[in-house]
Amino acid sequence: MKKHLLAVLAYVVATFATQAASHFGVNAGHYAAVTYLRAQPIFALGVLSMLIQGSIMAYLYAQLPPPERSIRHAILFAWLAGSILVSYEALAEAAKYSVPSVASWIAVEVAAGFSQGVYAPALPLPATSENQASHRHRMWGFCFVKKRNMGVAFKRSGWYNTQHKCCISNEWLSTWLRRHQPMAVETETPNDTVSTDRIEKRVVLRAPRTRVWRALTKAEEFGTWFRVKLEGPFTEGKPIRGKLAMPGYEHLTLEMLIERIDPERYFAYRWHPYAIDPAVDYSAEPTTLVEFTLEETEGGTALTIVESGFDRIPLTRRAEAFRMNDNGWTGQIKQLAKYVE
Repeated sequence: MKKHLLAVLAYVVATFATQAASHFGVNAGHYAAVTYLRAQPIFALGVLSMLIQGSIMAYLYAQLPPPERSIRHAILFAWLAGSILVSYEALAEAAKYSVPSVASWIAVEVAAGFSQGVYAPALPLPATSENQASHRHRMWGFCFVKKRNMGVAFKRSGWYNTQHKCCISNEWLSTWLRRHQPMAVETETPNDTVSTDRIEKRVVLRAPRTRVWRALTKAEEFGTWFRVKLEGPFTEGKPIRGKLAMPGYEHLTLEMLIERIDPERYFAYRWHPYAIDPAVDYSAEPTTLVEFTLEETEGGTALTIVESGFDRIPLTRRAEAFRMNDNGWTGQIKQLAKYVE
């Protein structure tokens, strides 16, 4: 709730600053020529309008799946959603009211709306915290930027946050945003089955299978894109551990048990998913199995990542571990793609 309130505040501040500068400064002469405007605006109604707009936009933006959340996408989203309001102010009002110059009116309203859409979502706000151990984040407008890589066994993907998908025309908006983002990988959903026990991601990496294999199974290379300083090589049947290399999370240790290494085809290990609380001993808990399967395909290497066994995780933290790792793998795939391509 706190992050949404801060997002709305960011929108109100940016909107008020933009519109005040436009009405009483840059375009004061333009608005002075409009005879139907009040001499003294009713500021309370204006602020209420901003609060409503900001609440709706913050809510809708939060429904986007994590890969579609970034500063750049927040700006694109603001322009897309704001175009509804701007089109009314610039076109419908020019059609209904006797404005001094239709061309001037449209230009001023479009310019103000464009400017507001640029820095409203990018306005920096103070950090908040729901739980400092596992939910530390920064928030920029309605782009919630989480600490990097904290969802896959302490990791959160890329720079994304977790929100549940919503049925309100979410899919078309996500598709539109994806078209404006250079994607390093092609992602596919293997099937439409919803599972609480198993996370599955399939991607096509534009790199040879040997290159992808090295990035997955050479501990030093794995640690580079995964952001962990591993102590030693990956050896089948042996445990390995290492400190996370992310600012703010260097105190956390990642522990893995290497299950199987089938050269250039299959790599698997076990770990405790999202085990981020230093005060908790996770050693008695069941682990999840992480599997990487590689196949050659046209244009590169098809990589399937499966993490299974969540139904055995204690109920008190099962849902959060699944949710965080599900989104964590989405971001880690992008990090891997950047590394190998």
